[in-house]
Amino acid sequence: KEYIFYEIDTINQKLKADISIGIKQYIRKVDQDNYIRENHSVYLVNKIYVYTNYNPKYSLDHKLLISIDFDTLEYKGLTFVYENNLQFKPEVILQSIFISNNETYNKKNIDLSHEHLSALRVFRLININFTELLTRTDSNHLINAHIYLTPLKEQSYVIEVEGTNSSISFGSDNIQIASSLVYRHKNLFNGAELLDCSITGAFGVQTIRTGEVRNPYQTFEYGFKANLYVP
Repeated sequence: KEYIFYEIDTINQKLKADISIGIKQYIRKVDQDNYIRENHSVYLVNKIYVYTNYNPKYSLDHKLLISIDFDTLEYKGLTFVYENNLQFKPEVILQSIFISNNETYNKKNIDLSHEHLSALRVFRLININFTELLTRTDSNHLINAHIYLTPLKEQSYVIEVEGTNSSISFGSDNIQIASSLVYRHKNLFNGAELLDCSITGAFGVQTIRTGEVRNPYQTFEYGFKANLYVP
C-alpha cells in the first residue's frame, strides 16, 4: 500500500476532479549504505509445504520451525511435512488449499485457503507464510509457501448439569434436574470428519394441588443423539 499514490486535479473544473493512480518503484537495499529503485517483480509460487502437526511451543523452545526428524510426503504438488503418522488424509487438505505451484502470488487465494481450512474445524492455529528464493525465473521471483497447521485435540467430552424450578400454573410446581454427556471426535477416519454424540437424562417432579391435597408426579426423560459431519 505504501507504494500506491493518488493525484487529484481540480483546476478549471466545477464539481469535478481528475484522479490518477500511480505506483512508486520498489526500493531495494543492495548493501549497508546503498539502495536502488526498480520495478516491482511478479512472484511465482515454487513449492508448497504443509505442516500438519505444527507445534509452536517446540519452535520457541528449540529455535526451529520443525523437527529434523519429520517425514515428508509428495502429493499432487503439495509437500506434507509430519511427525510419526500423517494425521489427515492428503486429499482432504488439498481440497481446502487454493494456492498452486507455478502460479502468481494472489492474496485472494491465500484468504480462501485460510477460510476453508478453518471451516474444517479441526485446527487450532492456521498460519500461511512465504519465503523468497535467491533463484529467479526470467524476470519473476520465486517463493515457497509454508502452511502451518496446529490440530485441535481429536477427542473431547463435556458434562453438563442443569436444574429448574418453575410454577407452571396456579397451584402447580415443576422441579427438574437434567444432565448430558457430549462426546466429540474431530478426525474420526483421518478425513477431518466430525462426530458428535450426546446422551441426555432428566428427572422431574411435578406437584399439582387439588384443594388441600398435593399430588406429586414423577417424570423420567432420556435420549441419545449422534451427528457425523463429513467435509
